[in-house]
Amino acid sequence: MGILRRVLRNIKRYYKVSKSFLKNLFINIYEAKVSILVILLVIAIFIAAFKLEIHFKKVNGFLDRDFWLESLLPNIIADMIGIIFTSFIIAGLFARHQKKSEERKLHNIIGYDFRKLINVLSRNFLYLLKRDEEFLSFSISDQKVINEIKDLTFERQDIFDFSTFNSTFRVWDVNSGSSIIDSFVNSIEKIKEHDKIAWSHIDDLDELLLKKKKIKFELDRLDKNSERYKLRFQEYTQVSEEFRYRAYVMIPIDENLLNVEIDDVLKGCKKFFNEKTQGFCEKYTFILPIEVRLSLLELEKELAKIDNALYFYNNRSLRESILSNYNSIDEFREEKKQELFDSIDNLANELLRLSSYFKNIK
Repeated sequence: MGILRRVLRNIKRYYKVSKSFLKNLFINIYEAKVSILVILLVIAIFIAAFKLEIHFKKVNGFLDRDFWLESLLPNIIADMIGIIFTSFIIAGLFARHQKKSEERKLHNIIGYDFRKLINVLSRNFLYLLKRDEEFLSFSISDQKVINEIKDLTFERQDIFDFSTFNSTFRVWDVNSGSSIIDSFVNSIEKIKEHDKIAWSHIDDLDELLLKKKKIKFELDRLDKNSERYKLRFQEYTQVSEEFRYRAYVMIPIDENLLNVEIDDVLKGCKKFFNEKTQGFCEKYTFILPIEVRLSLLELEKELAKIDNALYFYNNRSLRESILSNYNSIDEFREEKKQELFDSIDNLANELLRLSSYFKNIK
């Protein structure tokens, strides 16, 4: 049974690799359609011209050595092909140089922010799936992140645990600090509420510190034997004690706050991705290539599909009209689970495509 499972997994992996290869091949062919058409045209002209040579009995066939020795390329062929092929080569080289020059300029403008954006989104995506906050720290390199996403596209069943993903999300203790940087966790409503409390605590400390400094400023200018000095000094002592106490007091946190439902997690993740991609697109709105915009938009769409599929998977009170095309609710849920897997694959592949956008720039 184990061998069969391994064989099926390898077949599935090769299928994914082949599918990805054919997709990339199709894209490359589509992008090079003009070049391919010109080459086909040159071949067609060559064949037509050669048939004319045969028709006029100037050559007996393609392997007629006397014909090729007399003229490496007969004039009728050389003249027709030479003009097209030479013009095509010159135009192609110029267009290629122009494209590389434009890509290099674009990379100089947006390259750093673009890599940073894709890296942050990739790390948060892996954190969402694997729940390991190390992915959002400096302890894991950028290349390791890319390799993890590549592995995810090929070995998803071994890397991604659906039952863990569909459970309560354990967030780090906000009070004790964390290695987390730039995380979607801060976009979760529960955490945002706690952040408001934390920041209000800091604001209170700032207010006490300012009050303490004001009183100290006044005390330095009062007579130490005066009644006012004694009253203000007493107030200064009270404010100092209050400040010292609050500075060392941990903000109370509800344990339930650290356990977030997966629906709330996905909402926070969608909001985070949206804010990051929209902010980047707005910053470079006039120069950002349309294919990059579409890919970034695709990330948001796939996250929304994951959220939608999981909602229906967990919903036990579905309308009869929704289940009418299924033999059972289990069949319906299995389909939604598969849709979620497909969206994870699509999102991972989109991140890989974006990460290699400037791969030709050295």
